[in-house]
Amino acid sequence: MPSALRIKELRNLSDTVLMSDGALSSNVQFPAGTVIGYQRDTNNNVQTLTGNYPNNAQPTSSGGNLVCSVTHTAKANSKLLLHTIIYASESSNTGDQVAVAFFKDTTFIGMHYLQATDYGGAAHATQINCFNCNLEHTPADTSSHVYSVRIGLNGSGSLILNDSTSGYSVHTQFGNSDSSKTFHEGCSLTLMEIAQ
Repeated sequence: MPSALRIKELRNLSDTVLMSDGALSSNVQFPAGTVIGYQRDTNNNVQTLTGNYPNNAQPTSSGGNLVCSVTHTAKANSKLLLHTIIYASESSNTGDQVAVAFFKDTTFIGMHYLQATDYGGAAHATQINCFNCNLEHTPADTSSHVYSVRIGLNGSGSLILNDSTSGYSVHTQFGNSDSSKTFHEGCSLTLMEIAQ
């Protein structure tokens, strides 16, 4: 019969193999706070967005406008941290409010509501607004899901993604005179899975 030390060595070897395959065995526990999963999507396209989210209504996955999405399969006993950066300007009907909504597949899981006074209007026509929003989510299962972020105004205006109302793009705003060069990644959605 193997010694207790040998049994421990064999168990550690098994755990190492399982972890390299992205799975957890019953005797593996990551320290709380360890990042055990990561996904990222970027969008540097200049787009005019017309989908809106009306007041006094929960955002839906068919409303607003898709900005970025990632597919992720969570492990057991973890939390997800979703972080989005959105560059946008309002091209008409300035002063609307902005909803930045997060979804798991088609299920609404949270949002940020932002005031957009003078958003892209007149004196701010050469500026691009930068939104940073975070959401913590408990996945509740270990199936594959699509996590996405959508944005919409509460009014009848439209948003320009990665651009300003007067054509200053996210590329020229950050020191590049040639707007055709996409050295800046634009909008993004980052998902990190954290062990609990």
